[in-house]
Amino acid sequence: MNIHEWRTQFKYYDKHGNFDKAFSCLDKANKLRRATFPLEIIDRIDVEVEKKLKNSFPIDVSDYQDNNQIAPIFIVGMPRSGTSITEQIICGHSKVTGCGELSFLEQEVLKITSLVFDKEAIIINRREQIHDVLKTIRSNYILKIKLLAKGNRYITDKMPLNFRWIGFIKSCLPEAKIVFCKRNFMDVCWSIYKQDWEEAGNEFSYSLVDIGNFYNRHIDLIKYWEKIYPDSIYTMHHKKLVSDSRSTINSLFEYLEIPVEDLCFTPHLNNHEVNTASKSQVKNPIYKRKTPEWLPYKTHLKPLLELAHV
Repeated sequence: MNIHEWRTQFKYYDKHGNFDKAFSCLDKANKLRRATFPLEIIDRIDVEVEKKLKNSFPIDVSDYQDNNQIAPIFIVGMPRSGTSITEQIICGHSKVTGCGELSFLEQEVLKITSLVFDKEAIIINRREQIHDVLKTIRSNYILKIKLLAKGNRYITDKMPLNFRWIGFIKSCLPEAKIVFCKRNFMDVCWSIYKQDWEEAGNEFSYSLVDIGNFYNRHIDLIKYWEKIYPDSIYTMHHKKLVSDSRSTINSLFEYLEIPVEDLCFTPHLNNHEVNTASKSQVKNPIYKRKTPEWLPYKTHLKPLLELAHV
């Protein structure tokens, strides 16, 4: 059978509670999908790139004098960590335009990193070159988001894997806010594993070990950003959001320094279009699951459980 057929079988057995057969079908589908990717592109947080990022930031940058009137709100984290519902909450505000998953920042960063990375870090003996590069990223990014802002002061950029580029965000766009969505290790990893991704960039998603390692490395990198940029990143804990949504949303808007509005508390009523794997969930009121989705599959998830740090 092909990938689609195995996934159809998985959904059938999952729906009817035959979890052993369901997992077997899903595992076969994911092994077939993973085999379509070159091994070297699966690990998207490359160890060497992570090392270079840590060696490169923070960078002391002078104030920008470009009279920018738009403040981006970056929503980052693992796929399936609550980034979509967080965007729905934020862009429920009348002064915020929800722009979804924008590839602009990564495009600009990847365009120039080959010029400024040496073997260990950004070339620090050419500060004027670094500043020029950062200004270029800034001006190109702002130019693109201005076309989407619809006259609003704030826009959301919900590309989850932008957590890799927080050093660039803090250096290029000091007016930006960064919201990190954090969800339980097992909930996120299982949700990723059972999803058939259409988007590029999620090649790590078809192996339990790849997903678990990716999750742990993303937490490690976030901790580094929080260390060098204290009080600059707001953590949106999914557990808190579903257990006490009102106080969590109030706290979020205090960080954003935007007065909260009523629609922000009812994101399921927001008409903003969602084009991600969470498009059906965000149209429901915020709720807490009684039983984790991964629990019936626990006996098959030992590789993940061995990697779980939270």
